[in-house]
Amino acid sequence: MSTVPPIAIVQMNPDGSLPIPPAEHAADAAPAPPWQARAEGLQEQVDALQAILAKPLSEILADREKSQEAAAAW
Repeated sequence: MSTVPPIAIVQMNPDGSLPIPPAEHAADAAPAPPWQARAEGLQEQVDALQAILAKPLSEILADREKSQEAAAAW
C-alpha cells in the first residue's frame, strides 16, 4: 500500500506565488545541482580577491615585495 502525503491548504504569498513546503526528510530533498559546488568555489575566490582589492595599493605592493624577497632567498 502506497503512502500518499496529506493535502494541505496553503495561503498564497502577498505577491501571488505559492510557498514551497519544507522537505520532511533530508532524503526527500533534491540533491544540489552539480554547478552549485563550482559556483560556491568561484564565489569564495571572488571574495578573496575582493579582500585583496580592499587593501590600499601600498599594502598590496609591500606584500608583493616581501614575497619576491622570500622567493629570491630560495
